[in-house]
Amino acid sequence: MEYIKDGNFLEELSNNWFVTYPVERVSDVGPGGPDDKWFAAFGGGGRLSQSISFSSQKPSAIRFSAGVRVSGGNDKPNGKLQLIVATQVGTNPPEYQPYVINEFGTWQTAQIVLPVDPSVDHMAFLILVVQGFDDGVSIRKVSVTDAVGASASESGAKKSPEKVERPEGMPKDWPKS
Repeated sequence: MEYIKDGNFLEELSNNWFVTYPVERVSDVGPGGPDDKWFAAFGGGGRLSQSISFSSQKPSAIRFSAGVRVSGGNDKPNGKLQLIVATQVGTNPPEYQPYVINEFGTWQTAQIVLPVDPSVDHMAFLILVVQGFDDGVSIRKVSVTDAVGASASESGAKKSPEKVERPEGMPKDWPKS
């Protein structure tokens, strides 16, 4: 099951994403179908986020993936492009786990498989570019799907050792109450 709405950015960003500018929807002039044509281009401090809720049929794991391109990128996680995964059980305070995404110089896919605790009701995903970093960060094909049977793993991203406080740019409906 796909949990992210409009991960291919076919619609205006604000239709499905909570946006903290500078982020803009851009059309690629290269080959490819509609799934490859649109992407989100970030300026320093730009953020996109979206929350999801699980039905009673909760997966044991989910897979976050996104195409990433950074002008002048060196294929390493330098800390300027991050994903923060927020989880919440009921009305308890949420937890925020950051991941640093590799800064690929050409379109590459970053992927994280996350176990889903059976008690988690809601999750949110915040993609952000650290303030002051203006090196042409682009994201496309953002997806969160069931990853039943998969074990926790990372490809093109690295889990940060410590959780963080509530970051700016989380969706307006987060945390749930």
